[in-house]
Amino acid sequence: MVLTQNLDSYLSKMFRMCVVLLFFSSICTVVVGAPVTVTGHTGESLNIRCTYKSGYESNPKYLCKGACIYGNRIIMVKSGSPAEDQRFSLSDNTTARVFTVTITDLRTEDTGQYWCGVKRTGTDVYSEIVLLVKQVNKTTEDSTISPSSAKPSFFQHNRNKSTIQQHYNHRSEQINRCSV
Repeated sequence: MVLTQNLDSYLSKMFRMCVVLLFFSSICTVVVGAPVTVTGHTGESLNIRCTYKSGYESNPKYLCKGACIYGNRIIMVKSGSPAEDQRFSLSDNTTARVFTVTITDLRTEDTGQYWCGVKRTGTDVYSEIVLLVKQVNKTTEDSTISPSSAKPSFFQHNRNKSTIQQHYNHRSEQINRCSV
């Protein structure tokens, strides 16, 4: 009788310990590597390359935004199904073990923390991506070109047209403009 009570007590404690371990293992996450920062510009496209280890070639992959690793998953795109936001797409190169998420028509609100996720039994594997989207100015000075006369010049870039302007100091001299 005493042996049975001790065994029941032991099994009860072991069961509780297993439940606790199972609970904690389900909320743990696996994060691989340091965060990677990628930068894009509004209106342009951007590829985010997510690598994974051998053995996960057939596992579902996804990209989520925000606090994904804490259970608050906002999945932007996942393998095997179209994204809600059609600007996001995912392709998986299983030979190279890299899945690529393409974001078209970048917007400033796309800036933020993302996670490349590989679905697996238990906890998923994540790698962190920090996306910075910068505003594109309509006209920017990209570089300086100095003519042989050492007069100041600049190269002005507009989305649809590039212009080289050469400015002179004397009133009698013209401004030369070449449109490409």
